[in-house]
Amino acid sequence: MQKVLLFSVLVPVILYGALCIWVFFWQGSLLFFPQPAEALHYGAMAKNPNLENWNIRTSDGNSLDGWVQVSPKNRTTVLYFWGNAEESTYFVDGTAYSGANIVTFNYRGYGKSTGEPSEKALFSDALEIYEYLVTVKNIAPENLVVMGRSLGSGVATYLSSQKPVRKVVLVTPYDSIENVAKDTYGYLPVSLLIRHRFESTKYARIKSIEMLCIYGGRDDTIRNPRTEKLLESWSGPVRKVFLPTATHHTIFQFDETKQAIDGFL
Repeated sequence: MQKVLLFSVLVPVILYGALCIWVFFWQGSLLFFPQPAEALHYGAMAKNPNLENWNIRTSDGNSLDGWVQVSPKNRTTVLYFWGNAEESTYFVDGTAYSGANIVTFNYRGYGKSTGEPSEKALFSDALEIYEYLVTVKNIAPENLVVMGRSLGSGVATYLSSQKPVRKVVLVTPYDSIENVAKDTYGYLPVSLLIRHRFESTKYARIKSIEMLCIYGGRDDTIRNPRTEKLLESWSGPVRKVFLPTATHHTIFQFDETKQAIDGFL
């Protein structure tokens, strides 16, 4: 009887411990979902006279693949950081804002970019992309707007806390990936296990920059309290656009989203 009781206790404990170990070492597979480059799509983009392919060699030897809409008459440039399961070329190819160019680079391991994604790598790459735009492409910081959606909102928040930019646009942002993970994996000791924290609230307090925040009432990926906690921490002026019926994945399908960004730019 004692052996049965011991077995019934030990097995769940061992399985729980094994799950924690797996999450600690393989959590990148739960956060990052690299999307491959599609040859036909890239080929069509290369033939588009309004698009230009840019490439950055990072300080640690990786290659970041990026694209920009070529419109010299537009002084404002939007640097876009995107979600964890997107391939950025589709955004720069299919999105337009009044009076602004859009430039975006695929994260490491996404599209044609090399390397492995991580919080440290994404933050480091964001700084290198910024320096490339400012020093090589001569884009003035006062004409640069940083924009981030979902996972990318954390990258945009970090970059805006480290470098001068004109404004920030955040779509479906969060206070930290740690807290987002707690909403989903509350049965695990998330604080002890997580390695990619993306602590946006910490960076939101560093500088006073005007920010536009757009989020949806039916977002079950990044829940509203996560976004609103970030808004409370933002040290600069905030414009908030709340779309009650928008989900995490439909937010860009609403006319109000584009109108808000156009007006903000």
